[in-house]
Amino acid sequence: MAVAPGVACFSEASGGSEASTTGGSTSDTSTSTAIDATSSIESSSADATTVSSEGSSSDGPPILCGNGEVDPGESCDDGNAAQGDGCNIDCRDSGALLWEWQRPDSIDRDAAWAVEVSAEQVISIAGWITDGDDDPRAWVASLDHDGAVRWENDTFLAARGRAYGMTLIPEGMAIVGEVLAPDPAAGGFVAVIDNDGQLLDDAPLQTSAALTIAYDVAHGDGGAVAVGVVDLEGNLDAVSLRFDPEVAQPYAANGTGEDAFRSIARGGRHAWLAGWSAGAGGRVDGLLVRRMGDIEDAAPALANGESNTRIYAVAPDANGRPIVGGSIRDAAVLGPAVLARYNAQGNALEESSMLDFGMPWAVILGVAIAANGDVVVGGAAGATNDDAQLVVTRIAPDLVTERWTRLLGDSAANFVADVAIDPVSEEIVVVGVRAEADAGDIWVAKFTP
Repeated sequence: MAVAPGVACFSEASGGSEASTTGGSTSDTSTSTAIDATSSIESSSADATTVSSEGSSSDGPPILCGNGEVDPGESCDDGNAAQGDGCNIDCRDSGALLWEWQRPDSIDRDAAWAVEVSAEQVISIAGWITDGDDDPRAWVASLDHDGAVRWENDTFLAARGRAYGMTLIPEGMAIVGEVLAPDPAAGGFVAVIDNDGQLLDDAPLQTSAALTIAYDVAHGDGGAVAVGVVDLEGNLDAVSLRFDPEVAQPYAANGTGEDAFRSIARGGRHAWLAGWSAGAGGRVDGLLVRRMGDIEDAAPALANGESNTRIYAVAPDANGRPIVGGSIRDAAVLGPAVLARYNAQGNALEESSMLDFGMPWAVILGVAIAANGDVVVGGAAGATNDDAQLVVTRIAPDLVTERWTRLLGDSAANFVADVAIDPVSEEIVVVGVRAEADAGDIWVAKFTP
């Protein structure tokens, strides 16, 4: 999950350059032919552009892959079965950009904010689009695994608003965000969109003033659970809320500051809620809360975190241990990104690292766990948050060793807002903002593992 407008200014940008580092062999990328795209629901037409790296197909490795020699049809061959180490097990370069899509009708202040990939390799995206007058409309879209647009919908929310989070459910997807004032329904919302992009009639959009903004959502047997912030007499309090029936569970670390839950993730029968809380003397403390038992009816169990830290994303590893990503700052001075893992109880820090990607400032906004335990993160890095590049990086389970890193876009307010992993191909899908002179801010891209 990523930051919202007014919290940190990740705004429009101009992108063009690309830099990369990797632990293995690399190959340059170049623009190739466009993929035909369709738009079936109240949306503008859009094209996806493939970016062809050597060995871009995911249909399987060449027949001689693994012999330690680069044969025809291979971009690399290191002779081992390690994924993401520079040369993948299918003899493709690790972290190679396969394709990218920028919504052509997007303009300033548009953003893609959340992404999920289904078992059928369908890519679902949520965010918002505007009409150029800062009048945002919540927006969802569906792409196939090659980047062709299946459908878009920007009319499911009959009010000004933004979509920040999503989770896949049997009916399709649950979307959360905010309805903007002065609409009478202003507050957090949850909507269920089916796999054809339609708002389900039997699960109508719901809003609640109990959430000022809903930032992320997870799904349990009892329905959707959203996390975000609620305005309590001028103080922002971290809160979770269960829809159907509606049950709000405020959680204030101290009840007096600018507290927020920004991300929620399930790990078995536990749910991890992450964000931050205002501390003493203007300090901001990272906030990590574990809910025991079923996600829909548990109470907060504990909190933990690091001083002067904002946590934007959480994902549990295969052992149920939460891995969190965010940023560190000292007062108004921006600092490096932070990546940390806690134990399965959430009450002890096991590993942590600071990542700056060679820049004065960095932030992690999305975290995903690969099948081999590697951690894939997305975010931004630069001189400031208004002068940054998009970042996608794959890191070993020790949270220190960088497998590969990609820096994309000119130095401006670019950022990767969320990360997901294709469960079939293990390819990495990211969404965010990358403004170009001839394309929109909304940006989606896929990389090799």
